[in-house]
Amino acid sequence: MSSNPDLDRLISQVELRASDAGALGKLETAVTVAEVVADQADQLIHYFVHQARDDGRSWTQVGGVLGVSKQAARQRFGDRQIMQLGDLAPTVRLQACLQAATVEAEQDGVEVSTDHQLIGLFEQGVAAAMLDRLGVAQTEVRTAARDIRGSSDANEAAAALDRAVWLARRAGHDYVGTEHLLAALVLDPGSRARRILQALDFDFARVKRELAPCLEQKRATRRRRRTETQTACSFCGKKRREDVRLVAGPGVCICEECIRHASSVLSG
Repeated sequence: MSSNPDLDRLISQVELRASDAGALGKLETAVTVAEVVADQADQLIHYFVHQARDDGRSWTQVGGVLGVSKQAARQRFGDRQIMQLGDLAPTVRLQACLQAATVEAEQDGVEVSTDHQLIGLFEQGVAAAMLDRLGVAQTEVRTAARDIRGSSDANEAAAALDRAVWLARRAGHDYVGTEHLLAALVLDPGSRARRILQALDFDFARVKRELAPCLEQKRATRRRRRTETQTACSFCGKKRREDVRLVAGPGVCICEECIRHASSVLSG
């Protein structure tokens, strides 16, 4: 072990989570843990950057504290959508994609919508790799977006992030990644992103097949939830309490929030 107690805790966490894995399995787990730690650190800075902005501090002042230019501070921390992912940590790659979406929207002079999120997903991560395998180019998406786009719809973008969180939680993940956002965009038949992909003859069936392993519920999660069907939502795990209503079915329960998300995914 090292002489740094914080590092020792992280090492112990990796050893515990990958106790039955070999050296490469532990390395893979360490990469995941490092991503979560980096996400949490970035969220911490985001929180206090926006606290300073709400206190009336300029981007020049914020950039001065961070040791970067005003433009760099605004580009990295000006997007509040990263702060709206609830209790799940967004991966570093998803944050980079959301920041790229913000830059894209700023260049268009509008608020972020799902077409910008789709363009941002080409930045890096699982979604970028899938789009590349499917032969979809960022330049094609950008051109199609400008042909299709009407007025920007920030509510649509926020709803896409909500769906991404729901998909991640339903799969039993403790993070939200680019694959979850891509799935949210692909599964929403009414979004601009979906219309753009349709205009490009996107292979929706193939991407759904490729996304399936990323969205599949973990077996341990399924076993645990089967024992809690009458006291917790079978999809997000939310416990029954006074402000959480559950609808029970044969061996399953679903909360009002998951019903709303399911309705939004299936509508249209």
